[in-house]
Amino acid sequence: MSSTSKNISSNTYLSIKTDASTGTSTSVRKHPIIQNFLVVWLDPKIDESVDDFRNSLAKLRGIAKSINTFTNAVHCIEYLKKASNGGALLIIAGSIGQKIVPEIHALSQLKSIFVFCRKKAYHEQWAKDWSKISGVYTKITPLCQAMQEEVEKCAYTTTAMTFDMSNALHKKSSITDLPRSMTNISNKSKHQTPLVNSRLSASQNSEQLEWTLFDLDACMYIQNIQREIFSISKNALQIAMDAMRKADDLRNLTHVVWKLLEAAEQKNDITYFIHAYTHEGVFYKLLNRKLAQQDFKNFTGASLEEKAQQIVGGIFQNLKIAVNAAMALQAGQQVSFQGGDERNWAKLYLRSVYALLLVPNPTVRFQGTTYRGMWISQDKLQHYCDAQFVCYKAVASTSAVREIAQYFIDNTHDASKNMISAMFIHEVTSIGALYALKISEFSKFPHEKEVLLLPGILFRIADVRSISKNAAEIELRCSLEDTETMMSNAFASLLALDS
Repeated sequence: MSSTSKNISSNTYLSIKTDASTGTSTSVRKHPIIQNFLVVWLDPKIDESVDDFRNSLAKLRGIAKSINTFTNAVHCIEYLKKASNGGALLIIAGSIGQKIVPEIHALSQLKSIFVFCRKKAYHEQWAKDWSKISGVYTKITPLCQAMQEEVEKCAYTTTAMTFDMSNALHKKSSITDLPRSMTNISNKSKHQTPLVNSRLSASQNSEQLEWTLFDLDACMYIQNIQREIFSISKNALQIAMDAMRKADDLRNLTHVVWKLLEAAEQKNDITYFIHAYTHEGVFYKLLNRKLAQQDFKNFTGASLEEKAQQIVGGIFQNLKIAVNAAMALQAGQQVSFQGGDERNWAKLYLRSVYALLLVPNPTVRFQGTTYRGMWISQDKLQHYCDAQFVCYKAVASTSAVREIAQYFIDNTHDASKNMISAMFIHEVTSIGALYALKISEFSKFPHEKEVLLLPGILFRIADVRSISKNAAEIELRCSLEDTETMMSNAFASLLALDS
């Protein structure tokens, strides 16, 4: 192949340079529209002398500043690994896609995959198993349209989330001042809106606000969750799938979500459950509502004495369960808990995710600080001022980047004047890592550094700081010492009631 140059339109010139040693060519626009990511095309049969190829490049020219073509899969994969995270869109020939996609799907650099082939129905069968595949195409025009939509979403999201962030990091400001310039981002275009993650919404109507428990209620809930963890069995994933197939409230899930759930079962890979959760749709909402509605022992209606007694009793019961579970594991036996509700699909789904975190894995386990911005009422803020402990009854989405949480506060349009912008700061250490899941590698919003806080993590309310009249910071900490404090308080409460 030789280097060529051709004027492909009255406004745009596309030069194609080829490296004969690697089978790689690069086409470059003189005036690129998008510069934040790469478009890569892998096809062993690429031939620059064929009109179809050159016409396809001409239609792709408006998507990125460079279109990198490869005929050699090894060289292509090496190139992708050097790209920035989430920065590559890949067009791959159907003839090699089924073999290559499993090798590259987990690459954090890869944003989306577009299969280009002649037999659409055939390739759609295997393509459904891979969440990063955006579609299968037999013609370049619909492929370009789909890729253009992806480009616009990626580019605008990147702009929205990074706009003026570097300046904000150098300023010591109140919670409402962190980067306030972001509030004007949505005005940049009348036709574009930022692609946002609804799981991190700061809306005053967020159900997350109602899915919290305080003090003894929180401690009792944690005791029951710990017993759930000890009920995990080797076939937890299969049990969860059986329950989900029978669940009436999951009948309307999209085909994509079901494919992800089934992939977890077929491949015995729980990470597909996480892919299903992060997929935009109703699944994560249904899951969290189901989790929030479950009532282990109707403890919210129990008396103070009953709550304290149940907490203390639960501590010793859990210790016994832990010993029995350890002995069973050492003997290679299944660990089970009598009384587990195997009809509750949400609880069973959660057990499988807990199993993922029980194995030490820095890729998914999180330790550190996460943030969640919320608009809350003065009464709700007072709850945090008065209480000592808090826990979430459902999965809570947070971000490891404060500016991301601030962005959602600044771009909430339904907040009433009497509402308070609250920045929740979660300090997760030691034991808390069993309930904190990093999902950047699974999410369509990797730049948000999303961390899921699972039910079972008990936070001590370390501080509530008033930043201004309508802004506050709520610092929540989770550590082994905090758990010991919870146990000590339960004993103290019981002794006080007996005296």
